[in-house]
Amino acid sequence: MCKPKYVLCATTALALGSLAAWAIIDKLVTLGIERKPENLMEKLPELSGSAEELYSVFFSDEFKERKKKTDEWLKKNSTELYMDAFDKTWLFSRFVKNEGSNKYVIACHGYGISGMFMSTYAEKFYDLGFNLLIPDARGHGSSGGLYVGMGWPERHDIKGWINRILRMNPNAEIVLFGVSMGATTVLNTAGESLPKAVKAVIADSGFSSISEQIAFIMKTYMKLPPFPVLPLSAVTIQKKAGYNIYTANTVNQVKKSSLPLLLIHGDKDKIVPCHMLFKLFKSAKSDKKDFLIVEGAGHLESEILEHEIYWNKITSFLKKYL
Repeated sequence: MCKPKYVLCATTALALGSLAAWAIIDKLVTLGIERKPENLMEKLPELSGSAEELYSVFFSDEFKERKKKTDEWLKKNSTELYMDAFDKTWLFSRFVKNEGSNKYVIACHGYGISGMFMSTYAEKFYDLGFNLLIPDARGHGSSGGLYVGMGWPERHDIKGWINRILRMNPNAEIVLFGVSMGATTVLNTAGESLPKAVKAVIADSGFSSISEQIAFIMKTYMKLPPFPVLPLSAVTIQKKAGYNIYTANTVNQVKKSSLPLLLIHGDKDKIVPCHMLFKLFKSAKSDKKDFLIVEGAGHLESEILEHEIYWNKITSFLKKYL
């Protein structure tokens, strides 16, 4: 029989170990969801030795030169819009008017960047005849918010921007477009009750749920097991950011949407694995759905590596439903 003092010591050690583990996980998760600097993409090589490998295309001279030109174009041609979100968070967006057009695209950026990242996509949509609304997500860029919503509370923010467009132009035809976290944002938005003015959704490299994405990143890059890390992460996110990662399920959202849907993904994506596209596609309620998988493309590299194929797919998709 164990002596009481040994049992007490073992119990105390276990408790202290659990508290230490909880403190570490809490810190990691907080770092993950707290407000992001606008230039996080530029800082990636400093933050992680593997970042330049994972995002190699973005650090190429060719892409940098293209991005510089489209950034200048967006700054020159855009005006600023502001609004209060459903929870009074201050939200910012860039807007580019395309004279004589009733077509609008809301273009949503990914994690750790801002709407300026979308300049390359924005210029192309403009050339296709669209007005552009390019929000900074909460917790990013010029928008308010202390924490990142990972595409879940942002679905309500996008509904707000949809209504803002309709106040400007009641005849608007709106397409929701997003990349990475922004893709998940527009997919989550699609599952809400939306005005008939919203005509289609295009999502590049979206994840199937917040919990799956967190579990993948922690297991792949931090070598942490999903249990008990994920439940502990959920506690921190609920407490600080105010949403439940288990109910924040994008698969369930696309099950509710009949909107035309185009999913895009690179088959070499090491940030949001490509199998999530198939899960989303299979679950989507819409009978007007299609997908494009770009061979050899990593995370968000599809548009760069196969530019013509990428935009031909989007253009043909939009011609069907607008």
